[in-house]
Formats: sequence, structure tokens, C-alpha cells
Amino acid sequence: MNYLVDREIHVIGIQRTGQHAITSWLIGHFDSVFYKNCMSQLGQQKNVVGIQPPFWSFSGDDEKRGIKSFEIGHSALVLGTEFTVFDVGLNPKIPRQKEKLCHKFGADNFSKREDYVLVLRNPYNQYASILNWGKNRLLSPPKSFAKMWTKMAKECAGESNVFENRTTVIYDDWFEHPEYRRKIEERLDLPQNDDRLNTVMKIGHGRYWGSSFDGMEAKKEAQKMGVLNRWESSKDDDRFIELCKNEELVNWAGEYGWECPL
Repeated sequence: MNYLVDREIHVIGIQRTGQHAITSWLIGHFDSVFYKNCMSQLGQQKNVVGIQPPFWSFSGDDEKRGIKSFEIGHSALVLGTEFTVFDVGLNPKIPRQKEKLCHKFGADNFSKREDYVLVLRNPYNQYASILNWGKNRLLSPPKSFAKMWTKMAKECAGESNVFENRTTVIYDDWFEHPEYRRKIEERLDLPQNDDRLNTVMKIGHGRYWGSSFDGMEAKKEAQKMGVLNRWESSKDDDRFIELCKNEELVNWAGEYGWECPL
């Protein structure tokens, strides 16, 4: 069987869920990686993209942005999908895009192994990051965020089953506990490697590159960012207070051990 890439890893989460930190960490486990950010999500009507140029290329310390064509020979392809307020699921055009690439390069199949890494974050810290970021106004209303976060929480818990061969990563545990990262590596059959743990990827728009709180100021010191206490910055915001009154979100957050801070 002839494959285009050995590993295909989709990193999936709601915007500001910490998925780019986890993506950067995953990239460090491979010799050479092609990476595509902002894959289209299910239900998105505008700016629909997919597995098409431009790409990022990572090989050791060599990082190139804006690669104009897909290339074979990389050990992994990492694809990021950020949900806003649509349904949980990948854009239905992606399978056809894979078929076209396989035909172009004469491959029998796209990848030897396909994994879906679902990232879930404490909703109170995540919502504070969204409010501070301010770029996606669709997620800023408490109802919109609560609806999307609850959908993601249910998928991660197995109450819905959109993704097969999925690995749930609780961002807070991944950030804080090395032993938790080891378990994720075992689940994905990856070697132990924290080389890129502190690398903040330069992803976003304009001044929104990196963290919504720290920008690129901590680009080599990601573990020093106060990501576990972001809620404190929004505790007096009317939108945050309203979110904390959403019974379904509060109940689901409690299922993961996250108590409402108000």
C-alpha cells in the first residue's frame, strides 16, 4: 500500500482552547511535518478551505511558512480545526480533497494512521480568553459559547460519536502534569518529547498572534503563562456572569471537575 504520509493528526477544538499549544507540542514528535491551520469546519459557509496550500513546514529547527504546494516525504501531516459556533465535525469537502491529492501523487491511500485529537479546556478560563481576545464576536455571546462548549464536552465524553479513533486531551491537565502528557503520547504511539512544550506558535491575526493575554511575549516560555486562572480577569464582566448561570454548561463542566468560580 502506497501512502502520502505516515501519520495524519487532526487537532480539534473551540477557538482559544489551547489547541495551538498542543499542536506545537505534537509537531516536536516528528522529524518533518506539514501543518495546515484554520481548516474549515462543518457548517461554515465563508472562506471555506481544506487540505490545500499554503502550508507550514517544520523540520528540526527549520520552520517555513506559506509553502505553495503539497509535498510528499513528510513523516506527518497535522491539521487544525477551530470551531466557532457551528456543529462539531469536519468540513465534508475534506475526503474529496484527500482523493485528489492521492490521485495527483499516485498514492493508494492518504495516510497509514489517522487520529483525531479533541482538545477541551476549562470553560471559564477559555471564555475569559475569548472575551479578552475579542476577535471572534460570534463566540463572545454567552449562549453561543455555552452551546458550542457543551457540544464539545459531550463529544469528548463519548455522548456523541462524530469522530472515530479520537483522543481527548484536557488542556488544563496537559499543561500542568507531565505524567498526563506521557499518557497522551502512549495513546498516540509517540515517543516522550517535550522539546516544543514552551514554544508558542505565531498563529493568528495581527496583534492577536500567540496568546490573547501574553501575545508573543512568552513565545519560548509558554509554561509560565497563567492560563489556569484566566477567569479572574473577567469575573466582573456581565457576559461572564451570565455564562456562569448556564445550567447545562455548569453541569457539564462539573462532570470534568471544573467548578463554577462565581
